[in-house]
Amino acid sequence: MEETSDILWIEYGDDPGEARGVPAFKYIDYLSDSDFTLYPPGYSPLTHRVIEALVRGSIPVLHEQELELYDIHFQNRVNCVAVKNGDWLTAIKEIQAISQDVVIEMRSNILAMKDTYLSNERYLFV
Repeated sequence: MEETSDILWIEYGDDPGEARGVPAFKYIDYLSDSDFTLYPPGYSPLTHRVIEALVRGSIPVLHEQELELYDIHFQNRVNCVAVKNGDWLTAIKEIQAISQDVVIEMRSNILAMKDTYLSNERYLFV
């Protein structure tokens, strides 16, 4: 039997009054339930959404040039998926081929990063 995966796409519009995403509590649930979360380019190379994924244990998928921007040691196929040369289609195909054991390990690595880089102790101001 062939295994299938669900894909959720949340698109944000620019028109005033246009539906914009999902309620915050649903967004958090979606992140928690998602093995991977795609972060295509937007208005800025940095986005808080990558950190939101990290906090919820979802593996971020982002441009390889953006890995160093976050200063938290992202490594391709260890704790994120790096999109090479802007080829998102190839990256998605690679994600679909990752074994469940590797996905579990990568999600574990993401949660360990949360504990290392986003702990309360790290952000205490003296």
